[in-house]
Amino acid sequence: MIVCLTCYPTAMAFCFLEELRWEFTCYLYVFYGSARKLKMFAALSLLCLRNIYLYGPQNSWQVLFHIGVASLSSYQILARKPMEKQTDSGV
Repeated sequence: MIVCLTCYPTAMAFCFLEELRWEFTCYLYVFYGSARKLKMFAALSLLCLRNIYLYGPQNSWQVLFHIGVASLSSYQILARKPMEKQTDSGV
């Protein structure tokens, strides 16, 4: 991202928070946990705040793309069902 390569401390801080948000989203993909609706809402809100703050360096297509991808991944995480444990066959 071009914005992350700037010398502005606030832009660099937002990029760092964005990286943490993506890692947290990947964590929610892998591990099924409680309060995931609240966690995904917080992650999606963080992305929207980041896009509002960085709207100047980005054009509207980039903002719509990031929000669209984040919304799709949020839906996939919320629609995911936990896997059932396999019964032990005693072998």
